[in-house]
Amino acid sequence: MKSETFKIKFVFAAIVLIGFFAAVFATSAQTPRRRTNRPVQPIVLPTPLQTLPVIISRADDIPSENQTTISEPIAQPPEETVDDKIDASNQRIKELNTRIKSLESTRKNE
Repeated sequence: MKSETFKIKFVFAAIVLIGFFAAVFATSAQTPRRRTNRPVQPIVLPTPLQTLPVIISRADDIPSENQTTISEPIAQPPEETVDDKIDASNQRIKELNTRIKSLESTRKNE
């Protein structure tokens, strides 16, 4: 019985010691210095000079179904003069006054 407990204690102590040494040697705080690679310098190539402009799109050359063309110019409406504007605003004021009077007269009847 004593030999069995001794064997169990011995095996347990051996496992603990092996685990301790494995942890001590595996966890080293100092790591070896690594060589850092220098960043690669990009080679600058001069851009060739262009003498002619580059055509990006020629969509205007092809007629579209959604595109409409107007052959004759659009007639501009005649410009209103200051007198016309004043007459229009005076006419509107008169209309509003008559509406107000009619609303007030129905209000007095109630």
